[in-house]
Amino acid sequence: MKRLYSWQSSTRLFLQLSCKYMQFMKLSAGLLPLFFAVACTTPEIKNDLIVQLNGEAPDHLVVKSSVEVDTLALGAEAQYEFSNSGTENYLSINSPGVRRMIYLEKGKTATAVLTATNVTEPLAFTGELKNENDALGALIELDKAYNKGLREALQQDWDGFLAGHKAYLAQRDSVVKAMPVTEKFADMEAKRNEVLMQSGAFLHYNYHPQLVADAQPSPQACIDIIESVGFDDASLMNVPEYMDVAQDKLEYNLGDVDFETSADVVKAKLSMTEKIENETIKIALQRSTLEDHIRYSGVDEIADNLSVFYANADAKSKESVQKLAEPWMKIASGNDAPELVMKDAKGTEVTLSSFKGKAVYIDFWATWCKPCLAEIPALEELQKELKDENIAFLSISVDKNLEDWNNFLANNDAHGVQLHQGDSDGLVKSEYLVYSIPRFVLLNEEGKIVNANAPRPSGDALAYIKENALAKK
Repeated sequence: MKRLYSWQSSTRLFLQLSCKYMQFMKLSAGLLPLFFAVACTTPEIKNDLIVQLNGEAPDHLVVKSSVEVDTLALGAEAQYEFSNSGTENYLSINSPGVRRMIYLEKGKTATAVLTATNVTEPLAFTGELKNENDALGALIELDKAYNKGLREALQQDWDGFLAGHKAYLAQRDSVVKAMPVTEKFADMEAKRNEVLMQSGAFLHYNYHPQLVADAQPSPQACIDIIESVGFDDASLMNVPEYMDVAQDKLEYNLGDVDFETSADVVKAKLSMTEKIENETIKIALQRSTLEDHIRYSGVDEIADNLSVFYANADAKSKESVQKLAEPWMKIASGNDAPELVMKDAKGTEVTLSSFKGKAVYIDFWATWCKPCLAEIPALEELQKELKDENIAFLSISVDKNLEDWNNFLANNDAHGVQLHQGDSDGLVKSEYLVYSIPRFVLLNEEGKIVNANAPRPSGDALAYIKENALAKK
């Protein structure tokens, strides 16, 4: 299998290989990731980030530093005072309709009034860091405007793209220079611009050939910027975009190597990180590499790598990876498949356990998911190849709108067992951790999981199923 760039990175938004279930996604370079919370916790921020909260709690606010995510209550008009006794400079916040970044410096405070009603209004800051956060707000608006035209910009040749990208970074620089900000803020934003230049080079390198037919190879000027990305300056860890760019550089360093599985890519990247001398950056890259893989592909094929990481990482990084890996252990190979209750086109309930005695190949999909629809021809061919085998093919729709699914079945000659499980009970996400689709799961005849992230029909599913789920003849 040709190595595919991981779509989690902020510079990989344009040609994603899967649809994010529930539309979860990251914003592109210069903007903030989105963070969603499912429940409120007490207003306590770890990693020396202190938030003082006044107000009721009808809604929620997510606060994220580079290593922690916490959820706070969000009142109808609540005042938050943010301060920092540690080394963090940028804090990401998110609530329904509010997505912002807050700038902090040790020993200084920034106070923001957040409302649950006027959520589209820019945040109003007071306190010692008002100017810095007002400037940051202007930069965020500038970033949003630039990203709206980014796809079109990437279709230009390198010189044309570079001219536009430099103009964008010059605008960012002008915003900072026009405000009476601290020297520290100006220095951090200068570093951000350097990283965003590198991010732009990666964007053009990765996507221009995919957006433009017969595109010319990236010129040396682009390659020089890419190769300037280093792993030796720990201060860059405070730059929000640095980890994405560092991951881009790791993948660039892999070269044009063919890998059989995404786990093979992870193993290769982890091996390269061992050569990084800066321990902080090395552990951070190992952590993000593992977390990106675990979040969407599980732990089955990287157990040895996890053991090595746990033995060498700091406590906080180890805890973060373990927390993400733990739910996947429940659906690791050899465990009983969690029960699901679905409905067929007639509205009759069907349980997953009713297929016990056969191998089962599950396709979690939706009618709105283009990558899902693209897999259907290969899935139908797979069913033909295995029509004489003891295996059931379950296409489980997670469409929220039942009518969309019914209309699809009415207008298409769908094969296999067609079922609907709109995840109203949350089990598709909570039990099978389906946050992106299409997602394929393989069970053996005993109802045990063979692979909770099985190969796609368009990949090597046929050989994999024969080797791992069907009784040898």
